[in-house]
Amino acid sequence: MESNKGYGDFIFLQPRNLAVGKLTSYASGRNQSEHFGLGYIKRQAASEGDSVIVGDNISGTVVEV
Repeated sequence: MESNKGYGDFIFLQPRNLAVGKLTSYASGRNQSEHFGLGYIKRQAASEGDSVIVGDNISGTVVEV
């Protein structure tokens, strides 16, 4: 994630802008420029490495945890 974002924001799969999940938590990394968000994403809707947008315009990448 590129920025702190509100919990409950929708996660949109790019480039189709399809809602696939919701942000459930956020944490900043060791470096203030790093941000991490966790969310529920429908397994059949996205795969590891897919690009997503959280909320209005925060970009991220899907990883499996």
